[in-house]
Amino acid sequence: MGDDTGAGADGGGGSPPNERATDPYLLWACDTGFRHSVADPIGDDLFVTIIIECEVSANDFYEWANPKGGQALRWVRVPKLYNVTAAWAKRTRFCTAQVRRTEVERLAKGDVDGFWMNVARFELAADVSTTSINPGDTFFEFMGSQNRTYAGVIDVGIPFARGDYRSQLSTGSVATMNRMVALWDQSQLKSGGVTSPLGGYGREWNERFKGQPTLQNFTMSKLLTGIGDVTDEARLYRAKQWDGVETAASHGAAVLGEMVGTHDYVTQTSHTDKASVTPVLAVQLPRRTVGNSARASLAAHVLDGLRWMLSNIGKTERLIVAVSLGTHAGPHDGSSIIEAAIDDLIEQTAVNSDERLAVVIAGGNSRESRTHAKFSLAPNKTRRLDVRVLPDDVTPSYIELWAPADVVFELAVTEPSGRRSACGAGQAVTSPNTGNEIAIGIYRPQISASGLGQMALIAIAPTVSGSAQHGLYSITIQMKTGNGDIHAWIERVNSMYDVNRPRGRQSYFVDAFYLDAGLHYADPVPGASYIERDTTLNSYATGKRTVVVSAIDELQGKPARDTSSGLARGGIHGTRPDVAAPGDESVWATGLQVSGVHSGAVARLRGSSIAAPRVARRLINKWKSGTARAEAARIAAQIEAHKPPSWVARPPGKLVGSGRVK
Repeated sequence: MGDDTGAGADGGGGSPPNERATDPYLLWACDTGFRHSVADPIGDDLFVTIIIECEVSANDFYEWANPKGGQALRWVRVPKLYNVTAAWAKRTRFCTAQVRRTEVERLAKGDVDGFWMNVARFELAADVSTTSINPGDTFFEFMGSQNRTYAGVIDVGIPFARGDYRSQLSTGSVATMNRMVALWDQSQLKSGGVTSPLGGYGREWNERFKGQPTLQNFTMSKLLTGIGDVTDEARLYRAKQWDGVETAASHGAAVLGEMVGTHDYVTQTSHTDKASVTPVLAVQLPRRTVGNSARASLAAHVLDGLRWMLSNIGKTERLIVAVSLGTHAGPHDGSSIIEAAIDDLIEQTAVNSDERLAVVIAGGNSRESRTHAKFSLAPNKTRRLDVRVLPDDVTPSYIELWAPADVVFELAVTEPSGRRSACGAGQAVTSPNTGNEIAIGIYRPQISASGLGQMALIAIAPTVSGSAQHGLYSITIQMKTGNGDIHAWIERVNSMYDVNRPRGRQSYFVDAFYLDAGLHYADPVPGASYIERDTTLNSYATGKRTVVVSAIDELQGKPARDTSSGLARGGIHGTRPDVAAPGDESVWATGLQVSGVHSGAVARLRGSSIAAPRVARRLINKWKSGTARAEAARIAAQIEAHKPPSWVARPPGKLVGSGRVK
């Protein structure tokens, strides 16, 4: 590897401290040769992506990796969008990077001094990238800034050629621009587009390129030249190897249509609001990242997407972004890297007390999935949790336990075969078999990168092909000193909506005292079971400044039965979810009619994924000052004061927050 690796590669200072903010998922990835953590085989010289909270600014970290007048480090690559000149960008402390596999393993052990002088914590994120980050010239100023409001969508299966988004808008300095101003496909597909100049990977089409002689052929207007009917749309998608649009419906089509589409398929009327003519910035996520939603895989792409969008608008313009994807596990208190990063972006881009960035997040649909447990333990007391891991599961199962920082506890895991593995405070162990297919670790708060508090991770390999046993796993927790609440979450292992993607099978808690929601709509008696339906929000949905949306049925205004609910862990950051919006037509008709992939096509989709962009649309139409959370609450209050006659009385705040949005 030459002299650009190891502790001497960066000219850093003294020895690293004994304890680093370590990512438990990275440690397991290293122990298992990354075979369960990336989609492709990974060699020593290939790169993995990490998401970082810096000790310094993201700009400073970029300049450490790319010193002015010196040679850029060859083992770490940082997208150029983390080195833009805007004042807000110079204050942010979060970024992503690609790091050579051999070096990321050294980082996990505390090596490479200069890196740790600039980094507070980092997590393993997206899958291996065999394509280097290759930034081109940097573009900062968007042409013809007119204090616009922009809509942003980060999703998969985005139908960029649909007629709703092919109108032309005046720019002021240039005659027109396509309504979909810019499109960044973050996958590694090669057919068409130019490598994103700021992102350094994927492919991009951007109306800003009109003013760049070498990039004029990569504008959205050029991409859509000649598209006039459904057949041409399908042909264009095939020619560009566009992911997620092979069938009549897609997650991205539904989200984009509810947020900025020109037709309301529920009322069968055309929209005449501001949102129906708002310019759009779109990020297409890689399919394999969305398909493997565990870990921080999605987080890195979401953060890159937000930074890219902000680099495409003027310094006084407003951006409202819908994120209808997420995960189950995490600290659930706003302290994860991605939640802290989003809060940081909203704060840094604000002008005085007026926010310019709103991120609207789907609260999730895991209320009935039996993926959350909660219990209290006193000293010398024990509790057993049972987890069902299903056969033919193609994805790993991860169970996270979160405890107060000042307690000491021990874990033991009994596999279906009866084999038992124990783990003490501060330890990490693997099951005594040749494949290291079961791993347990307890990570003290000063060295866990995942968030505040003390985290224990149980990682179980996929059960397909006999890698790990399926069946009932028993987890015994014994409190040694201290007392308090312990939360446990099972990570999402069934992939997000895409009929063409292999789906994992969701592991879940088992308890004889749990009242199944399929038999009784009422909540279980408090304390009867350790399985809880509260605090089941998407793990991206407990930050300080995001707008979190749950789902109700369109007809009666009742909460959807599986919509996630409850405050963040510790009850911080106020009522969550913030508001609710329709995500189902009624208890008899599943889902809502929404935009399909092709022009004029209609599909049906349900859940908070549909509710969130509806609230984002309301913000596009009404939000002018203050914070997005406050504006969403005001909108809900106005609607609750004149609620439709068919709606029931306002449900509890833990289900709908400040109220419902039509």
